[in-house]
Amino acid sequence: MNRLLDHAQTTTLTPRQHATVVWLRGRFEEGLGGPPGSMVSLTALAESVVADDWARAGLNGRSKR
Repeated sequence: MNRLLDHAQTTTLTPRQHATVVWLRGRFEEGLGGPPGSMVSLTALAESVVADDWARAGLNGRSKR
């Protein structure tokens, strides 16, 4: 599994695809710990996924009314 995920990260990924790789890697690692700052990295990744979703929807960070 790690070999496939390592290969996936050498390609150009959308923020959502990158989040999926991170999620899959986390599902197969033991324990809840991680390197210092990993929570900040996950938060930044989540923010980039949301920003990409908003951009694809043409909302530019604002809800339509």
